Amino acid sequence: SYNVGAWSILCEIGRGTYGVIYLARHTDDGRAAAIKAINKNKLKPSDLHKVKSECQAMRELANHPNIISLYDIVEDSNYICII
Repeated sequence: SYNVGAWSILCEIGRGTYGVIYLARHTDDGRAAAIKAINKNKLKPSDLHKVKSECQAMRELANHPNIISLYDIVEDSNYICII
């Protein structure tokens, strides 16, 4: 297994056109979460801008009772990982 930030990847649970969904566990407190790993190399520049805008909106709505929890967003040169 490998880590994304403080999250340890357990297994793949889904796959789409632009990325993969993984089941992960936080290395400190053991909570489980899904990680959506979006391959930036498969996105057009306009799509990458949309993804980043959606991430910002998710951050702003992180504590809304009717929206799933956003734990973290980890980005490197190839992927945006939404946890």
